[in-house]
Amino acid sequence: MSADDGSGSGGLLQTTMPTTTKTAAQKRVITAERIAENFGSPLSVENYQSFTLKLCDLGAEGLAQDALSKWTKLRKVDLSGNGLSGVEEGALPPLITWLKMKENRVKSTKRLNALRTLENLVTLILSHNKITRVRAKDLAVLGKLGALVLDHNLLTSPKLELPSRMLNLNSLILSHNNLESLDAKVLASLPNLKKLSVSNNKLTELPDVSANRVLIELRVAKNAISSVESKAPCESLKLLDLSGNRVENTSALRGLVSFPKLSNLSIRGNPVIPENGDDAAVHEEVLGYLQNPKILRVLDGKKRTFEIDLAMKTKRKELLRRRNLVSTKFQQPDPTKLRNKPCACGSGRKYKLCCEKKSISSGKGNQSNVAESPPHHPPAKRAKISLPAASAPTPVRAERASFTPKEPEILQVETLERDNGVRGVEVVSEKRQRSDRKRVSIASRLKRKAATEF
Repeated sequence: MSADDGSGSGGLLQTTMPTTTKTAAQKRVITAERIAENFGSPLSVENYQSFTLKLCDLGAEGLAQDALSKWTKLRKVDLSGNGLSGVEEGALPPLITWLKMKENRVKSTKRLNALRTLENLVTLILSHNKITRVRAKDLAVLGKLGALVLDHNLLTSPKLELPSRMLNLNSLILSHNNLESLDAKVLASLPNLKKLSVSNNKLTELPDVSANRVLIELRVAKNAISSVESKAPCESLKLLDLSGNRVENTSALRGLVSFPKLSNLSIRGNPVIPENGDDAAVHEEVLGYLQNPKILRVLDGKKRTFEIDLAMKTKRKELLRRRNLVSTKFQQPDPTKLRNKPCACGSGRKYKLCCEKKSISSGKGNQSNVAESPPHHPPAKRAKISLPAASAPTPVRAERASFTPKEPEILQVETLERDNGVRGVEVVSEKRQRSDRKRVSIASRLKRKAATEF
């Protein structure tokens, strides 16, 4: 026997069985003395409430009622691998939140009287037993139960009962049983169910999950389901496993429209899939039955490729690029900005400083001048300008102080003829003149420095 944490990776205590001889009857019951011999008292174990007390593979057929009476703060107990057919009331600490009784001989929840005092139980694992019946009144106290695992048992449909309202149950595992159907009332009593597994049973139709508004995962693989009927939609379902059933044609999958958020679908192992494995045509038809085929990311275990989506994104980017070009290239100019253009009279000055100013001083309104401003024309092409070479400075040091670079002349560029027949002259701006002057002065300074060093 060993006790370890919830993950099962490390042990709290590792001890060997004592060599003292015991009768066969004593070995078949887990008593407080046997637990104390292997684990000691709870006071000798530091933080025992955060670990899992493993009483596994002991061959025990019963648990004494006072076996864990001193372990009052215990949270997790594992009784797997024994021959237990039931647990008496009061045999388990009331603060237990996790109970595992895998691979025992439990036939019905009627023999699990210990569940009546476990109000804080969150996880109950009863897999690999011989359970044929689950009674609702045996689980009525488990108001905080979040996961119920009943796989690999002998359950049948009429003998599966659950309490009327289990608000915290989010996972129900019923795989590997003998269920022929699943009562809609049982599922309706689980409003917060998120995961339902009914694989490896004898179901002939898909369970009615319309009342489970938050269901995310539904596994019904390896049953006898031949079609998916269209029922009330389950808008939250994202994973549906229909593999290994009896679906013969794609028209039997029209009911998939009831799951608008489906992102993972499996239909492999059905007769509708060809024996040669060429499922491309079948997948294409199945996508046509989905309400939102773009949301489906995994189909039969394969991630989908999105050539169509990529093409649409590329086309959208191209349209946006063209729209930006059109908006910048052919955008109509603001009439108020024409005032900064060269005046049509040929003076070379801006319109707002030339004719507009004269018209304002003569008494005409500004709005009329804006309306009478010259029409906007595309900018005229300028001729290439070759700047005059800077005059070479004299290498004589005595003349260095009297040397002054030649001021560049004001360059005038004649614009091309415009549509309105006006031939304008554009004067080089002062900023251009200053930059030319600065360029000449730097060149002359470098040449004088080179001459003096020589």
